[in-house]
Amino acid sequence: PNMSSAFEGIYTLTIRGVTGCTSSASVTVNITPLNVPNITVSGGIGSSNNFCTDQDVVLGTTTVPGNGVQYQWFLNTQPNPVLIATTSLPSHTIVQPPAGQYQYFVRVKIGDCITPNSIVATVTVNQRPSASVTADKIVVCEGSTVAIGTSVSGSGKLYH
Repeated sequence: PNMSSAFEGIYTLTIRGVTGCTSSASVTVNITPLNVPNITVSGGIGSSNNFCTDQDVVLGTTTVPGNGVQYQWFLNTQPNPVLIATTSLPSHTIVQPPAGQYQYFVRVKIGDCITPNSIVATVTVNQRPSASVTADKIVVCEGSTVAIGTSVSGSGKLYH
């Protein structure tokens, strides 16, 4: 049968020989639960999964109790996901990934058992715009107006 916690317990095997003599042995069966892990993303802009190229992406999941628990972190490159890290803690930091869109998932190894994959978390890493001014020092008389200029132009930019 498909194992579940309903099958946990002590099982005893008894063998009776043709002579009528019997022998018994017992085994304790423990079931390791394999819940689908959650994946979280932090370190980005606000509460979204958007990052700039100089930011670290921090992946996380819920702590799974037990000894020898390993968290396996994957880059979801279909059809062949790539294992990018195995950690003993429920988090992994991707240091300043290049601009692009990435999909990650996690699974947890508990002894010889492996959970199903988490849902996929999509992360977008954006190139940080360059900022420059036309002069690095401006002397202005009190009461005068000042214009600060830049050589940076293009669509999709806000100037503050």
